[in-house]
Amino acid sequence: MKAKLIIITIDGVRSDALVAARTPVLDEIKSQASYSMNGQTIYPCATLPAHTSLFYGIKAEQHGVLTNESYPTIRNFTTLFDEAWLADYKTGAYVSWFQLTNTYGDREKLNYVHFNRFYKRREGRLIGDFYDPYESYMRGLCGFLRQHDIDLLHFYMEAPDVWGHFNGWMSKEYLHAIEVSDRLLGRTIDEIRAIPTFAETTFLITTDHGGLDKEHVEDTPESRTIWFMAMGTGIKQNYALKEFSILDLAPTCARRLALPINPQWQGTVLDIFTQ
Repeated sequence: MKAKLIIITIDGVRSDALVAARTPVLDEIKSQASYSMNGQTIYPCATLPAHTSLFYGIKAEQHGVLTNESYPTIRNFTTLFDEAWLADYKTGAYVSWFQLTNTYGDREKLNYVHFNRFYKRREGRLIGDFYDPYESYMRGLCGFLRQHDIDLLHFYMEAPDVWGHFNGWMSKEYLHAIEVSDRLLGRTIDEIRAIPTFAETTFLITTDHGGLDKEHVEDTPESRTIWFMAMGTGIKQNYALKEFSILDLAPTCARRLALPINPQWQGTVLDIFTQ
């Protein structure tokens, strides 16, 4: 049976926010995981550039995505998802922001995509409810996985970033979004593990950037410092990494899936494996 790997990015969660907010699920995961609480994302520390660096394994000046409205400018480059597809792994993405589908490489090599923009906003204000649709979006993931036997999946959780922009990073609304995401994450992981073909899944959970005030564009520790947790069979437990960069995720995921490690990737394989 092929290894299965799910990469979960929870958008915009500062490392110190996991201390300020009540996050029993992530606290428990951390105790069973290899982790870092003082890693670094790339600059510009925005969602699309950071996710592109995560999957391309290179800095923004190489892939060319410098804003949330730009696209990779490089060609003939093999990303993590491209490598998985070439090795006959089934790949997928479950996202609420469609631009993220540009971060995986050649979209024709992405087997399955679920996109649901579960909330609406106009002129900087939310229209209608947010958390009931967010919960429905989260609940839909397991149905997606039961329908499609995916080996490498990216699952995107957007809520903390939304409330950071509306009310400010470290505001009570922002911390509440983290707490809701933590609860829904725990239920989602339990439900995924109950699917027989996903019982031995490896989970890599991280964020793309932090934030300060209502933005995350400045090169500050509040925006650049990120965290990471990996858990599953063959992963060291309660193990603190000395260093972590978002660029390390592509080679580390490739190592877990026994894929080739692109020599152009700028990160290194993290010391998270028991053998």
